Amino acid sequence: MTMILILGGPKSGKSTTAKALGKKHGITPRHFDDLLPNREWSEVSDLAAAELDEPAPWIKEGVAGARALRKWLKLNPGKVPPFEIKILKETHGELGMGQKIMHKGTHTIIRECMLEVEKRKNANK
Repeated sequence: MTMILILGGPKSGKSTTAKALGKKHGITPRHFDDLLPNREWSEVSDLAAAELDEPAPWIKEGVAGARALRKWLKLNPGKVPPFEIKILKETHGELGMGQKIMHKGTHTIIRECMLEVEKRKNANK
């Protein structure tokens, strides 16, 4: 079944990619950014990490996705994520200073997470 987590910084095309994949698979994507209003980042990433354990099918995206994956990995030691992870690196359009900082931080978290995912995959061979 389809389970896809789309990661990337601001203006990287996460929502656009999620919409296209959603149309292809007949799934309404979940936007983690919808969790942001009136919540702290830590709470949002906790909620988003819990959503990564939902049964298929799903497509989830948002800037909070990287932090959600990091928390999911911490909560599931040694387990390889059962979902596909798509990483979008390019940005589309001009980024403001805050967006540039968020982009850099998000990709730092993604790199750390993907190193851990690869380590787990290799340990399970």
